[in-house]
This record gives sequence, structure tokens and C-alpha cells, in this order.
Amino acid sequence: MTWAKILFIQICITAFLLIFIELLALSIFFIYKGHTLWFKPRSEVIFVNDHLSKHHIKNSTIKLAKFPAFNADLQINEYGLISTTNEVLNLAPKLLLIGGSTVEGRGSSSNNTTIASYLSKCLASASIPFEVLNAGRSGSYSYTEYRILLESFLPAFKPDLVISLNGRNDFYYSLKNKHNEFYYHSDVRNSDTLISQDIHGIKFFDYVRDIYLSSHFSRLVASIINKLKNEPGIYKINEKMVKLENIEMQMRTEEAVRQFNVQISNTKNIVEAYGANYMHFIQPTLMSENREITDAEKSFISSWEKRTVLGKSFQYDLINFYKTLKNQTNKISIDISQLFEEKDGVQLYVDTVHYNDHANELIADKICEKIQRFIKNNNYLPD
Repeated sequence: MTWAKILFIQICITAFLLIFIELLALSIFFIYKGHTLWFKPRSEVIFVNDHLSKHHIKNSTIKLAKFPAFNADLQINEYGLISTTNEVLNLAPKLLLIGGSTVEGRGSSSNNTTIASYLSKCLASASIPFEVLNAGRSGSYSYTEYRILLESFLPAFKPDLVISLNGRNDFYYSLKNKHNEFYYHSDVRNSDTLISQDIHGIKFFDYVRDIYLSSHFSRLVASIINKLKNEPGIYKINEKMVKLENIEMQMRTEEAVRQFNVQISNTKNIVEAYGANYMHFIQPTLMSENREITDAEKSFISSWEKRTVLGKSFQYDLINFYKTLKNQTNKISIDISQLFEEKDGVQLYVDTVHYNDHANELIADKICEKIQRFIKNNNYLPD
């Protein structure tokens, strides 16, 4: 046997051992932290419908050990919502705060430091009596928020005020469309598999696959495959193709923003039909901010660009979406996407999407300020 064959065999054995050790370590970590295993159902129950509205199991815990950026699990209350530290009795009028995983509280150090909990504290200090309900759901965006409000939250909780904070997820799901083939709920994928997991638990093969996809090795393999395919993403080497792709991107973005605004208007209409008031906020997101971000936040962006097939074009598309949104804004939305612009050198994110406690408090205080102004301008008092 030649030295080359021996070296090749040794490299293969070493690589296999490293992969095995990483997968084993991930498995032990999941088990130790109490994360979902293949023989257990998940902590979310998904409606059997076309948009997969998520409902948490009451009085349970969302296990976030799978995600290193999230340093705390989240407790679910008797309503089936993320528990909020409320400063008022539950007899007070209800304020329903709805949005995606940032509203849900992923990235917070505890239930006490979510946007909803900080908002409750701020409102109480201003003598505004609201029981704040955290209706955040990971992956939600304007369409799913509209559907779950209409089908569940409005009739169940009868809130006096509904606050929506979103924007980033609407952009993300718009990437799966073309401007002339735009399906607003295009995030729905593999619904049969997801529903089966809720009923029977995750299959062993799916569990192993999830662990593999969480590993560094899977990212390395994906990177190699993309290079072999010579797929640099949205920007082609041919200058004519660059122009054509950018035109398609702009048309898709404009359609996404148009539908976003329509959906916000629809949501306002159904909220008001239930006798409640509605306020909508466009959320901040790391990749579109006008400030000097920290080295840690730069590393989050770099890591994301390596993981997504869109690469650096993802950030360019996101900035373009927010600019278009600002130019085509409706009369309902309150844009706080640049809330952090004076926070140069201050870390406010735990990854490219989710806020830390300090950012949660800043957002809550701004929403609280706008609620106080809304009450004053409209002579509005919660019932």
C-alpha cells in the first residue's frame, strides 16, 4: 500500500471520528438541556390549516437549548402564551402584543426581559392599566398574524388594544417568490410532516438529520457543493445578468411591500371589527441598521452569509426591502426600524435577528411612548 493511500485512509478515519464526536456531543447537549427527542412530541401544537398557526401547550416550557444564542427557555402560561411579568391584576383591560420570535422572546435572558414584560412595566409606571399578553410566535409574519388573530386570539382574549411588531419575516418569506408568481403564505412547507410530528413525535431519522444540519460538517459540505455548482447567488458574472436579476429583485420587493401594507390594513380592519384598537410597528433588524455595530454583531452577519445560499446579497436585499417599505409606507405603520441608530458600539443582538434584553427594553419603551401619545391624541381610555 502506497503512502498516498495510507494518508487518504487516515484522513477519512480522522474525519469520520470528528463527525461522530460532534454529533454525539450535540446529542448529549440536547438530552442534558431537555430538548425535544425523537420519541417526544414538540412543545408546539400546529393547527391543521394552510398557514400552520402555532399554539403552545398550556403551562409548559419551550426548550431553546438547540439554539446557542438563546440562553434561557421560555415558560408558557395558562393561556397558552409566553408568560409575561405583568404589573397589574389580570382584571385589567388586555393588550395583545403579536409578532414573530423577537416578540416571543427568543434571545431574552428570561420571561421577565421580553418586550412584553418590559412594556407592562413601562405602562404601569405611566399609570396605564393594561394586562399585557405575549402572542409572539416563532416564524410568524403579517399574514399568519392576521389569520391567528381572526381565528383565535381576538375571540378568545377580547383585547382592548392590539400591538403588532414585524417586518423582517415578511422580507424573508418574500425571497421564495417571483414578482409575477407571488404567494403571500409561501412559507408553508412540509405541513403533513410537521402535523405528524405534533401527533407522534419526531422520527429518529428526522432527529439525526436535525443534529447533522446543526453541525459544522454539514455547513462545510454545503459550502463545497455550492462552489462545485458555481452558484455565487443572485449576482452573476455576466453584467447583463446582474442588471436583469436586480430588476426582478426590485419588482419582487415592491410586490412584497405592497402586499405587506395590504395585510396590515386588513389586520387593522378585523381588529377594529372586534371593538379593539390597533397599532403597528416596523421592527429594527441588524442587517439594515445605520449605526456602528459591534464586532460580535459583525460576526453574526458573517456567519449568516456563510450559511445562506444567498450570501452577501441577502443583506443587500433586506436593506432594499426596508428602503422600499419606508418609501411606500401606509398611514397605519409606525417605523421604528432605526430606533438603535444612536447606539454605536453597543451590542443589541444575540444573532442577526433576535434582540438581547437591552434592545427589548428600548423597543418596549418606544412602543410605550407611542401608546401614551395615542391615548392623549385620541382621548382614549382602556375599558
